[in-house]
Amino acid sequence: MLDPIAELVRFEVRFAERFRGLRKAVLDAHPDEDGHASPFSDYGYKWPAYTLAHLFTLEHPDNSLRNASWCAELAMELVDKSVECWHHRRDASQPISSREVPHYIVPYVLEALGEAITPERRARWLEHESVYAEMALQRPEGYTAPYHDSWRMTALYRLGEVLEKPGWREMGVFLFKRMLGIQTAEGFWEDGRHHGPSMRYCGLMLPSLAWMYRWTGDEGFGEAARRLGIFMATCTHPDTITVGSFDGRNSNVLAFFPTCAGFELTPLGRAFTARAFKLWHELKMFEDLDRTAQSTRDLVRVGFYAADTCRYLQKFAPNPADAADDAGKLPVDADIVLENHSAEFDGLIRREGPWCVALSSQNSEVPKITDSPYRLDRQSRIELWHAEARLMLGGGHNMPGRDVPYATAVVDTGHCGASAFGRLPAKLSQRDRLSYFMPRRAITRMEGRAPVLELVFGHGVVRFRFDLSSPKRAVIAAEWDLRHVERLALQLPLVVWQDSRLAVDERPCERATYALHEIKKSVALSGGPFGKPFKLFVPAGVPARLHFPLELEQFHMSGNPDDPVKQPFSIALVSSQWTNPARQDTARFVLDL
Repeated sequence: MLDPIAELVRFEVRFAERFRGLRKAVLDAHPDEDGHASPFSDYGYKWPAYTLAHLFTLEHPDNSLRNASWCAELAMELVDKSVECWHHRRDASQPISSREVPHYIVPYVLEALGEAITPERRARWLEHESVYAEMALQRPEGYTAPYHDSWRMTALYRLGEVLEKPGWREMGVFLFKRMLGIQTAEGFWEDGRHHGPSMRYCGLMLPSLAWMYRWTGDEGFGEAARRLGIFMATCTHPDTITVGSFDGRNSNVLAFFPTCAGFELTPLGRAFTARAFKLWHELKMFEDLDRTAQSTRDLVRVGFYAADTCRYLQKFAPNPADAADDAGKLPVDADIVLENHSAEFDGLIRREGPWCVALSSQNSEVPKITDSPYRLDRQSRIELWHAEARLMLGGGHNMPGRDVPYATAVVDTGHCGASAFGRLPAKLSQRDRLSYFMPRRAITRMEGRAPVLELVFGHGVVRFRFDLSSPKRAVIAAEWDLRHVERLALQLPLVVWQDSRLAVDERPCERATYALHEIKKSVALSGGPFGKPFKLFVPAGVPARLHFPLELEQFHMSGNPDDPVKQPFSIALVSSQWTNPARQDTARFVLDL
């Protein structure tokens, strides 16, 4: 039986030993906590204080770092570095940082290390915490993503508890309770009106809800946590890879750290946890930390959540069966159609035999008013998963402003310059850029057994229909009705996992540097972590190109080009282009295993 606590402890130990090698880089970094002076100035590099303090105190047969003096010392040095960053801001007449997780970490380090913290050091830390708490009590909600606000309230609660400030604790509860009123009917919190979910950020928010429920016993927190966990475990692929086309802030997530505090509250969450640990083992993420995240900056966040979840499970779900259900089922395990059509979340999942297709019809105005990397413009609307090959098409969206969006359809009227196989003209405004691929409306529905995605542009309609009736072949039929369009590109992003091999028309395709490859007939993938080869055939007689390699939208980029942590997969974008397309026509992509 899976023992999540033991798995997380072993991961924490590997992470701590890896982070020890970054000690000098982090402690010597310039105290500009925005990370402008050095990648290691970023505030996230202080988070391992939590993991180190946990390992120093933890009694567990797999914890080889219990009572390791360097763990305690480095944890305290990292908190010292946070205080140094505050002094730097204060001396430059800048306000205290509103970032909240460090202030959740400090009360735990105070508890865990106790008398090892000198009175002088403790006084410096408490001065910092007092200034932060006064700001946190005053700052209105909604300046940032809801998960940030949730951890601000959680930090206030913990600071009030450990520092014997009942007013802070009570206000943390009061403010957090106000957030429960803006949870969507689907169970998540929006990062912008009608911008839809962001699955990774659901995973960031669930633990704060779970802790508050356990500390306070308030069923309002418990019910909110259950609803969010059920949403997370429902709108997913069967192996717990999240649906990138649904996500408004990130590319696909390979489960959540791999699990979250709060998943144990529902049968679906316990099933998800067991499935997620299995996926991490399949991808060798526990054995090789370079596979665990998209950057070293992302890895320190994973280390924090692993330790936080481990602490939580030890206290509230210590028996393996309390946290994970190896025999549990997810909704997408059975042939099913899951549809949701609301302003907050619009999309469809269809499971048929070994196939799972996820189609996004979420249309958001948010990207038109911001080019933030945390407000993605939902270019890629199709994801295709197979029980043997796993995630095949999809991978999420490209970063705002990139010349090659992973757009499902590019409808180019020539108004802003010529596109070329999905590559947009350079130096476009955000509004002009979006005009190529953001439809006026997107629609998902079922027509009999066939899932359908319809994109309604000003100059016409493009429709995709999926035939998943064969266990070894998927057919994506496209049809359109367009007027006054100079170029139409229909595009499918292939997921190229680490260690896989890519070939174009039977010729190997190297991943060293980006290139635009001509496709006459097909693109094939083999090898990789799942080992099931497949081939995508492009429409016959139509010019096609492959953009490869392209990056994922990175989650907290480290800013270090030599970062050893590599992305779990890259994108190979297949683009078939019609010049002066017929007003009405059809095309067919075929994917064979």
